[in-house]
Amino acid sequence: DPGSLVFNKKGCVTCGSFYHPMEGTIEFWIKPASNQNNEWIVSISKDKDNSMEFGFGATAAQFTIKRAGEYEYATCDKEKIPVGQWSHIACAFGNGKAVIFVNGTGNYRRSNPGKYTLEHLAGGELRLGVGAKNDEKYNGLLAEVRLSDNIRYAEDFTPPAFPLTADPNTVALWHFIEESETLADASGHNHPAALSGVVEHSKERPGAPAAK
Repeated sequence: DPGSLVFNKKGCVTCGSFYHPMEGTIEFWIKPASNQNNEWIVSISKDKDNSMEFGFGATAAQFTIKRAGEYEYATCDKEKIPVGQWSHIACAFGNGKAVIFVNGTGNYRRSNPGKYTLEHLAGGELRLGVGAKNDEKYNGLLAEVRLSDNIRYAEDFTPPAFPLTADPNTVALWHFIEESETLADASGHNHPAALSGVVEHSKERPGAPAAK
C-alpha cells in the first residue's frame, strides 16, 4: 500500500530533469516535524540564479521561483500547515500567478508579480526533501507526490482522495510503495526516483492512524 517517506534533514530524493512546464501543479501530503527557515520540501535547481523551491521560509510557507537571479514568490502563513498534522498541499502556477492551496483552500497572503513558469529550468534536477542548496533540508513526512502540466486547481476544492491517481495531465506520480532505494513512477511516463542519503520508509499515511 502507499505509504510515506520520513525526512530528518539527512537525505533527499532525486527525481531527474524532466519537469519545466509553462504552467503546472505540484501537489503532495506533508506532516512536518518542524517548520524552520530553509526547510524545503521540493525543489528544481538549474544553477545558482535559476531555481524553484517550495517549503518553509523565515516567516511563511512559500513557493519561490528564481529567474536570472530575480525572485517570484507566493506565500501563506506557516500556521495554516500545522506541525505534526497531515496537510494536502497544491502549488498551482502559470498565467502570471501562483497559488498555494492547503487542504483545498487557496492562501493568498501575498504574491509578487512574475511569470510563474518553469521553462527556464530545463535541465535542472527535481529533488524532494531539499532546497536548491544541499544543506537546506526538510524535516517530516511526505506522501503522494503528483506533478501535472496544467493548472489543476484554479479555485478552492475538496482535497482528492488518497492515494492520488494518474490522468492525461499527470507528468509524474510517486506513491512511495517500495521499501527500496528506487521509487517507481505511477504516471506511465517512467520517471523513477532514487533515495539519496538517509531517507526512511513509513507505513503512515494521511487518514490512517500513526504507528504506535
